Amino acid sequence: MKILIVEDDRNLCDTLYETLLAKGLDVSQSYNGLEALELLYEHSYEMLILDINLPGKNGFEILQEAKKYYPTISALFMTALDTPEHIEKSFLSGADDYIRKPFTVAELLFRIEAISKRLYSLDSTTISITPSICYNITTKELYKDNKTVALKAKLQKLLHILITHKDTFVSREMIESHLWEDEELPESAILRIYIKELRILIGENQIKTLRGVGYKLETI
Repeated sequence: MKILIVEDDRNLCDTLYETLLAKGLDVSQSYNGLEALELLYEHSYEMLILDINLPGKNGFEILQEAKKYYPTISALFMTALDTPEHIEKSFLSGADDYIRKPFTVAELLFRIEAISKRLYSLDSTTISITPSICYNITTKELYKDNKTVALKAKLQKLLHILITHKDTFVSREMIESHLWEDEELPESAILRIYIKELRILIGENQIKTLRGVGYKLETI
């Protein structure tokens, strides 16, 4: 697993870098947000471990930019900011986990392992949505009763976003940024229409809506 640590506390950043390196992980480090973005443009990472308050670009901005290029990248925020608002914003921005400072290295390693299990469960794997419906992460194909289901481009992309974040809520903002990328955003009702169409294909109860938060695809 290739990991990028972004932390402006140099002592903490160096300690985490050396610890993960000693564990045999492929790890890079950065002390500020702008340098982290440069590393993201130059290299392909599978996980970000980052602070929220950073010079240059904050953690939320870094993760938002990273998700544009690597939609399935995992992220763990480590911060002393532990208000409900910060925790909620962390998960809505696409983070997989949130660890409060101060923390032990053992706790961090446990959380990294938990995230990596989820990450690799998606790698080259067919995900079962219902007993009769599954999705292949690699080929991006949907199967129903062992038959391929033809999907319109936007529906296929929407399904891929939701299933690579399966069983967790994905914010409307994140979905829209991936669905339309550099295109002009359509009316908000368009996304609801796509969600409705997807529910017809995979089951009404497989996609949950949480008002003001986003959507979650549930799997078996």
